[in-house]
Amino acid sequence: MATGFPGYDGTWPREAASIAEILSGNHYSTAAFGKWHNTPDHELSAAGPFDRWPTGKGFDYWYGFQGGEASQWHTPLFENTAPVEPPHDNPHWHFSEAIAEKAISWISQQQAGAPEKPFFVYFAPGACHSPHHVAKEWADKYKGRFDHGWDRQREITLEQQKKLGLVPANTELTPRPESIPSWDSRSADEKRLYARMQEVFAGFLEHADAQVVDGNDSTGTSRALRGSEGRHAMEVRHRRRRHASTGRRQDWRGTLRATGGGLLHRERDLRRRLRHGLAGLGPVPITVRVYRDDSSRDGGYHRGFVRGSSRTP
Repeated sequence: MATGFPGYDGTWPREAASIAEILSGNHYSTAAFGKWHNTPDHELSAAGPFDRWPTGKGFDYWYGFQGGEASQWHTPLFENTAPVEPPHDNPHWHFSEAIAEKAISWISQQQAGAPEKPFFVYFAPGACHSPHHVAKEWADKYKGRFDHGWDRQREITLEQQKKLGLVPANTELTPRPESIPSWDSRSADEKRLYARMQEVFAGFLEHADAQVVDGNDSTGTSRALRGSEGRHAMEVRHRRRRHASTGRRQDWRGTLRATGGGLLHRERDLRRRLRHGLAGLGPVPITVRVYRDDSSRDGGYHRGFVRGSSRTP
């Protein structure tokens, strides 16, 4: 890690290969998305050198930010070695969501162009490093959950770890360090502030986890990936089948929903977002159906359903 602390001189020696360099030498496609804290500060300019950037350490493609503690709403972005701007027409843009969408697009293109070639993706969201930036509705999901304070939370955490078998049943909680005051000694305003800080942290963590979902079906070749834009989430599932007479066929289906009240924009928005998620599959027929589902606890949501297929020789 490129910092000035003892043992962290920030210079990655050339004789120490990264996992991406090893896999690239074994015919993998490689890409990195997210935080990269491995380049010394004096090598971050447009003049380089770039051998300690992701693309110099074995990654074919990188989209993310250098260093640490970057804003998740106004992130200083790089694509490979070039600085790029976040979109200025989307007030809900968030870094975690953006790298999920970029990863979806890259994997789709890689698998469409070289389906037999394995790939490696390094996915490093800014969460849960500071700053803790997440939309209010994610933090609000945990409102009141940490009002008991950090002393009780330490006990709850250990109890849960024992239930999960992560630590032995006879594990004892370590004493609270003297440098940390007791929760009961804090004022009402401090307790309200610190509880909210933990709510934001928890929402930030869950939001990051929600960006990627993967699974398999009976064919063993299904991959579901999920990216979101603002409050809208898209899930796309690919199933690849081989047909000796017709070549490769790719069937896919997807859903896109908006929580809350507003209708999920227009059909053209569904088509645009689906094509973005399935970039690389080529022109495909798209069927869109929008309907309302009132079964959700937050007052209902609108869902768009899309399906289609493509054949390549």
